[in-house]
Amino acid sequence: MEKERTLTSLIVFFIITGLFTLPTLEVYAISQPNYLALPEFTPGLLATVGDKLVIHDPVEDNLIILDKISNVVKTVKASIDVVDIVASNEKIFLITLSGKLVIYDLVGGEFKEIDLPGRPADLESSKEHVLVTIPDIRLVMVFDLYTLVERSSIEVDVGYGVGKISVSNDVLWIALSDGYTIMRIDLKSGDRRSLKMSERVQVLKASSDGLVVASIEDKIFRVSRNMNIEKTWSLEQGSTVDIGLHILPDKRIIYVARSRWTIGEIDGNSINEVRVNGRITCDALDVDRIWFTEINTKKVGWLWLSRPPVIRSLTIDPKGSGLFEASASIIDLDNESIKAVLMVIVKSKIPGIIGDNRTYLMEYSKDKNLFTSLFQLKSGEEAEVYAVAYDDVGNVAISEKIPLQYREEEKKTLTFTQTETQPPPLESTDIYLLASSMLLLIPILASLIITKKRRKTKKTRR
Repeated sequence: MEKERTLTSLIVFFIITGLFTLPTLEVYAISQPNYLALPEFTPGLLATVGDKLVIHDPVEDNLIILDKISNVVKTVKASIDVVDIVASNEKIFLITLSGKLVIYDLVGGEFKEIDLPGRPADLESSKEHVLVTIPDIRLVMVFDLYTLVERSSIEVDVGYGVGKISVSNDVLWIALSDGYTIMRIDLKSGDRRSLKMSERVQVLKASSDGLVVASIEDKIFRVSRNMNIEKTWSLEQGSTVDIGLHILPDKRIIYVARSRWTIGEIDGNSINEVRVNGRITCDALDVDRIWFTEINTKKVGWLWLSRPPVIRSLTIDPKGSGLFEASASIIDLDNESIKAVLMVIVKSKIPGIIGDNRTYLMEYSKDKNLFTSLFQLKSGEEAEVYAVAYDDVGNVAISEKIPLQYREEEKKTLTFTQTETQPPPLESTDIYLLASSMLLLIPILASLIITKKRRKTKKTRR
């Protein structure tokens, strides 16, 4: 008899609508909040210039100056009743309710005051100018950033409040006092153009491409340099009650909905928000982050402007005997270095018992432009597989999970070859029984033979 055995293995079940490659989650969001460890004080208005972060303490009337490189904190006594604060050219500018423009020189450590012709309401700076609004007398004053000499006084019906003026590339944008009209003034030529908005203007912010406007009806408008409304976004209710606006070089819009404790990012049609830990008092844009102060928690925090990596796809390929290769296409929109790991969560076969979590470092292949990793499953194991990518500042992207089951089955096929059957060998007991039977047959056979002969004799005599 011959036997033949056939093994059938590598039976892999991908239980996701039969697909090997799945769509993944793309996250285009600013980071989660981070906080400084500073001596306790009440943080209010703030500004950033160079390697310095400047925070005004309205309770003690101090300026807290933090060196972002050395983490050295310096405290300077400041003016009371500060309305707004900006910083540029190693100088800090403050406007006060008492009608003064206060300048603090970070290099020399000296204060200078300029008397204003009325109560200021808004303060703005650019690469060349410092501008102050005085709505009571319908005036915007323009000072030279370096000499602090007044360059011009622009007569215009400017609106009351902070965020009503913004300047970029010698173009000044103004929200007028009627609440709906935006005026564009060329600071060199004096040319003026106006745009009537459909909703009341709350805050505006200028860039080289035009203007971003927040309305009181919780909308954000993008306005071109030619005074055309290009796009509109709707925010959550209450977002623009007290809002800060910032425009990044890549055209993303950062808004700070202070009363909602929220910082948001507008990137094309996508709007993403991050909630901080307290009521935001003020915010300031830095090179790589946005700073903010929380009045109720007395904290100073920041959010990285760097966006998380984008995991475009995750593919699982079987290699045989329970070995699999995961390949992920990952990019970073800010061109930062990326690291990636593969997470394999193996389900427990016992209900209520936590499964086995396995982590594998994914290596980058320049030839394939993919992050790859090998992993192994045993027969009968079920797992969920996903990729995690992170950049230099800790932004994280997570792909969708791919449910996966591996099973190895063994099938046996038996083939029989038929042969002639041989009689079984005789045992001694069998021989004895056979001999005994033969001895018993001898008298019977002898009797039959004698009887047969007698019958033949009788027939012959007749």
